[in-house]
Amino acid sequence: MPATRRRRPPSRQTREVPVASSGPLGDLPWWARFVVWVGLPTAACVAFMWLFFTRFEAVAIHLQQEAERSWQIVSIVQRICLNTATSPDDRLACVSISYPPEPVR
Repeated sequence: MPATRRRRPPSRQTREVPVASSGPLGDLPWWARFVVWVGLPTAACVAFMWLFFTRFEAVAIHLQQEAERSWQIVSIVQRICLNTATSPDDRLACVSISYPPEPVR
């Protein structure tokens, strides 16, 4: 007797796969279905994280520029303090910050 291969019944082969647009939430946009699925607080957290990480490089560049500007202001104030100090102790108090802060990376 020759070997025969078993075939699956036709009902298993033609089984319908549910489409994303079926069901009570099928008419909603993808983001509304996501909010319903995970909840509003989680969806808000995901949205804020997405915004933060997409804008992170711009924020880091801005912070670096602000640190450089702040250091320029500190050095100007330090020079004014040194020029107006009347005693060596006052001058020593003016140079308490002697190096710029580490750059933000």
